[in-house]
Amino acid sequence: MDTCMHIAEKKELRDQIFQFKLENDKSLRILTNQLQHKLSEMDEKLQGNYKPNDTIEFANLKQKYQLLQGSYIHQKDELEILKNATMNVLQELFELKQLKSINQDLNMSNVQGKLQLLDQKTNSLTINQNARSQDFLALFNNTRVMENKINLMGNFITQILSHEIIQNATTATHFNIFNDLKNRVYEIETKQNATFADVISKIISLEGKVSNNSKRVAVTACVGSTQTFSDAVVRFSTVRSEIGINNIATFMYSGKFVCEIPGLYYISAHIRTSSGDYGFHVKKNNDYIAYSITDAGLSDSTNPISAVVALQIKDTLYVETSATIYSTYSCISIVKVK
Repeated sequence: MDTCMHIAEKKELRDQIFQFKLENDKSLRILTNQLQHKLSEMDEKLQGNYKPNDTIEFANLKQKYQLLQGSYIHQKDELEILKNATMNVLQELFELKQLKSINQDLNMSNVQGKLQLLDQKTNSLTINQNARSQDFLALFNNTRVMENKINLMGNFITQILSHEIIQNATTATHFNIFNDLKNRVYEIETKQNATFADVISKIISLEGKVSNNSKRVAVTACVGSTQTFSDAVVRFSTVRSEIGINNIATFMYSGKFVCEIPGLYYISAHIRTSSGDYGFHVKKNNDYIAYSITDAGLSDSTNPISAVVALQIKDTLYVETSATIYSTYSCISIVKVK
């Protein structure tokens, strides 16, 4: 069937080539005649009506003629090529005719051989299919057995995991109890440490208080000269005795006792003056602690005043009055009693 179609195609191609050749020859003849006619007319016109300005036009026509002549030669060459191709096609058709007779003899024997081979392959495939069916059945049975074993193993693993979960839960409970006990012990230790630190702090404080109580502080001083103090603070600048006071110069200069060791202090002063009805006071940090007043008579008088006061570090203690103070019998004593 393929050979017949090939022959028909070759024949159709040969007819098309032949028809093309005829049309090409006809076109070339017409074109050649037209060119010759045009050239003749042009020669006649040139001979009868020659003009110097027509030289360029003649050259252009001559160039066009050369182009047409070249095209004609090219088409002629293509025609020769087509002729050669036609000869090759005819040669192939001849060879196909020779092969056709040979193939017709070989086709039957080839077909019979192929049919026998197909029968053999079919039988082999049938046998293989049966064997594969048996193998598949055996594999299916093995799969069922394996599935049962896997199910049994899964149940066993589930039991083991359940047991482990229970054990883990018990372990977690024990661990939580241990952590709770650990936290309680830590809290007790923390409280004990805090209590111990508080005890130590109290002991240190008591030691400081005991140390402060054991320290002695005292001073006795008198007014240096008879005078009236402009700021009313009496200066006892002549120190008769002192103990436990580091900055005694401040007391002598300002008249104010500055507490260096906290505790309970006793203050006693005697003011000699001729001024009557003048008040005088003991003050702590500008606050009144004790009050007194001089005699109303015209003669000199010695007027006492005393007080007990708790002082902290940097508290001040002093006597204040605007009366004129004599130096002979005007003195003060301050002592730490506790």
